[in-house]
Amino acid sequence: MWHIAPLPNGPKSADRSYSLCKTCTFFISGIETFKGKYFHSRDYKTPEEWRNKKAVVIGIGNSGGDIAVELSRVTKQVYLSTRRGAWILNRVGNSGMPLDMLISRTMNMMRNILPSSFICSLGEKQLNSRFNHSLYNLKPKHRYQMFANLVENCCIKLPTSAAMQRDIKSKKEDMAKRYVRSQRHTIQVDYVNYMDEIADQVGVRPRISRLLLTDPRLGLNLLFGPCTPYQYRLRGPGKWAGARQAILTQWERVAQPMQTRPCNEPEPQRWRMWPLLLSSAALGLAAFCHRSSLLAILQDPAALLEKMKSFLPTY
Repeated sequence: MWHIAPLPNGPKSADRSYSLCKTCTFFISGIETFKGKYFHSRDYKTPEEWRNKKAVVIGIGNSGGDIAVELSRVTKQVYLSTRRGAWILNRVGNSGMPLDMLISRTMNMMRNILPSSFICSLGEKQLNSRFNHSLYNLKPKHRYQMFANLVENCCIKLPTSAAMQRDIKSKKEDMAKRYVRSQRHTIQVDYVNYMDEIADQVGVRPRISRLLLTDPRLGLNLLFGPCTPYQYRLRGPGKWAGARQAILTQWERVAQPMQTRPCNEPEPQRWRMWPLLLSSAALGLAAFCHRSSLLAILQDPAALLEKMKSFLPTY
């Protein structure tokens, strides 16, 4: 429980206890001198009060983008302001699949193994394939890193205070290396690593190495498939008998809503050059392996014809 006490001159009604507490604030230098109306996005309800007015949306996060789009339909002019630019991440990935379904343990493992600069370059190339960030003056100075926000809500035995402080310090140092320094405290985690860390403490982390031996189909799906929450229902507290089947059929549920009408796609035509290419490759390999005999054959073609006659049928 969190006990919230009021400020000396604040309302007494603020003196309450809460099971969950979240601090939200923003830093805009000189905002108090602005003569117009300003408020936090949490207080935004409808765009109607801004009809035929000019508006500035500060911040290019999810809320800022959504509000700017709504205001653009009714305002006289709307500006979307960003302090240092941003990498615009689409919710839809390759082949029209939800981006969350493309996050796998294998991808996370490669991200941990390969150099950070290489991973950033791959991500930036993918994002720029959607649209050129430099063309829109949105390209930031900081590199691209995929992350996910999570909120811990588990009933587990906590470590000692000293152990938690060491863990907090270590994570802060790691985040300081990855994210831009600003007044806003960046608290981000990597989805798979964070979920596995919590799952270890709760006792629900899937034992992939064992599953690869006892249930290879499920183990391979856990390793190479989407890292969906079903994985943490296979064992331990909250174990669900249907978790295995849910994991094996998750792609079917992704595709099913899109299958609203029959679509008779033409069967792909086989490329008829494959047999010729394979035959040429085999002939070239044989010629290379028997290059000493090849020279003798070229010098006496008649001998080659005589040998070939022995393989021809007689009538």
